[in-house]
Amino acid sequence: MRATLAAWLSLAAMAGGQGSIDLSEVLAKPLGAEFTESGGAGFLTGAFDAHRYAVWLATTGSQVTPIEDTLKAEGFVRGYARSWSRPIHQEVGVGESRLQYLSETVEEFQSDVGATQRLNGTEAYTVNQRGYQNAIEPIIANAYGAVVDLGYSIEYAVAFRKGNDAYYVEMESGVNNLTDQVAAQARIQYDVAPAYSIPPDKWRAPEQPGRVATVQDDRYMLARSLFSPVVGLPVFMLVGVVLLWIRRVRRPSA
Repeated sequence: MRATLAAWLSLAAMAGGQGSIDLSEVLAKPLGAEFTESGGAGFLTGAFDAHRYAVWLATTGSQVTPIEDTLKAEGFVRGYARSWSRPIHQEVGVGESRLQYLSETVEEFQSDVGATQRLNGTEAYTVNQRGYQNAIEPIIANAYGAVVDLGYSIEYAVAFRKGNDAYYVEMESGVNNLTDQVAAQARIQYDVAPAYSIPPDKWRAPEQPGRVATVQDDRYMLARSLFSPVVGLPVFMLVGVVLLWIRRVRRPSA
């Protein structure tokens, strides 16, 4: 990727209580031809813990710790991500990418409550952000889908919960409408995903902290102002459910 990111900090040991399932095996292969796996700067790939995920999601260094704390409070355990790209065989505008992108992410939580809380938060923020265009009907349980104008490209995303895990399937293109493709890919991902990665008899409800550090960022503040009347959650839960917006397939160029 053209974007240049700071080197990732070394992965810490995964949090206790994680499942025995290899998360690298639960992400579906791409539908269609010509996809090649992507990696390196610009993509979140491979295994990640709360800290590495926070580094990826944050837009400034000061946001890393609050995001990491919130993930842990929600019961986040570990995750895994894969990304692919394929060429676009048609004319593209000046500055537009000649590639389509596909990203799949699984987030493991200590219970279905944490995974549901996370999914509800990302959905609510997504439909209220400025670039939101319309919903995608994923035709799978416990899911939502959205088309979002990123400014430099269009993102098509479907997210769902299965057991204690949250899954995100995202495609990006500045040229092609990928609504049907991302819905089909999400259907395959839902079928491939196990019923849970941690057995239900070992689930633990997420923490209910009295105070979660606030991230001083205009987008977060906007999200909090939108969610207070819409979701109706107590203040200490607001950051926990709205802090993390929909994951991006890749980092745009600087």
